[in-house]
Amino acid sequence: MNEIEALTDASFSQRVEAGGNWVVYFWSADCRPCAVVEPVIRDLAQLHASILQVGSVDVDSELRTALSNRVMGVPTVILYKDGLPVEYLYSTYPPVVYHQKVEEHLLHP
Repeated sequence: MNEIEALTDASFSQRVEAGGNWVVYFWSADCRPCAVVEPVIRDLAQLHASILQVGSVDVDSELRTALSNRVMGVPTVILYKDGLPVEYLYSTYPPVVYHQKVEEHLLHP
């Protein structure tokens, strides 16, 4: 998968909590820092298409999912392994940090 899958309140548990390695990007349309993070997430999706699944959650329309995943602000990126969160990245970081965290938690057992 090299696209970012739009996740909803209805689909989140069926997709992410069902298992696998996921990078989930929580965002909002009026969030300027989110525009900085999104290309990094797209890059991760393309680089690791055979290993990772990548999803996004619009916190304005999918508030229940955002709250149940302890998203307090945007952008937030949460890494899930086997359906469980293993890393929370709140705010923005240099692209290398996202790549390192994905490698650390999701690419190597």
